[in-house]
Amino acid sequence: MPAQPGEALTAVREARDLFDSEDDVGNVLACLHTGAYALARLDRGKDAATLLTAVRRIAARRGIDLDAADPIRAAGLAETVPTDVPDTGADESALATLLSAESPPNAKSRA
Repeated sequence: MPAQPGEALTAVREARDLFDSEDDVGNVLACLHTGAYALARLDRGKDAATLLTAVRRIAARRGIDLDAADPIRAAGLAETVPTDVPDTGADESALATLLSAESPPNAKSRA
């Protein structure tokens, strides 16, 4: 069965909400990292890049290297996510809105 990034995004969103309610920061960040890949697979490249750049910054501040923790996902991200998007400085709660089923109103996708 081929990958279903839309269904994956729903599962990631639900898992992120659960981990957030448990104050499990490491898994919230892992969900956001995985969510960036799902967004890229949905042709929401700018959203994926915005999310990935910020989640890497937030994780690094906590001493977590998400790419090292999941090298297979990191390789997929390297192949699919644009690298020319600046860090917006958003925190975890703002980043969660990027996991919505649709692009946020001011976001434009790019392949």
